[in-house]
Amino acid sequence: MKNVIFFFVLMMSTTVALTAQQERTVFGKNGWRISGAWGGPAVGVGQLQDEFVVFRGGFGGVEFGKRLFLGWGGFETDNDVYIDALDNNRFKMDYSGFMLGYTPASHKTIHPNFMLLMGTGNAQVGSSEMDNVFVIQPTLGLELNVFRFFHLAFDGGYRMVTNVNIPEMTGRDLSGPYAEVKMKFGFSW
Repeated sequence: MKNVIFFFVLMMSTTVALTAQQERTVFGKNGWRISGAWGGPAVGVGQLQDEFVVFRGGFGGVEFGKRLFLGWGGFETDNDVYIDALDNNRFKMDYSGFMLGYTPASHKTIHPNFMLLMGTGNAQVGSSEMDNVFVIQPTLGLELNVFRFFHLAFDGGYRMVTNVNIPEMTGRDLSGPYAEVKMKFGFSW
């Protein structure tokens, strides 16, 4: 009888221990769970060929584990750009795409911020010629936690534009270094 009781207790404790184990997942309770939502405007400066350009736009998305950001962003040229190689026709460019970011030490007042935007856009010369382009825009910057609901980011990076089919222009003409300021509104829980 002692052996039966011992065996029964052993089986019950093993069953309880096995059922107490939960599956671990990348996104979920024990993994990268949603920990916040952020978005806001952004203003950047850069070059198109040899012309100074201001880009304005915005972004929004969700934060996972207070470090990983997944979202969407879009930008467009804000000032009039006239490029000599295009017979001084007005040039305009806009692009949007998926954003992937990583923010280590986000709990500190000032911390690094890494972001990658990949997506498609349009480059237009004058009022007639429009071309679809592909943009990859990695950034590295510093983020300042001003308030719990407002962060300010200062980023720099390189905008790579490919798939350009405009006569007299290449992807190299539309690619170049840039700097931007992002105002992030939202919250983490």
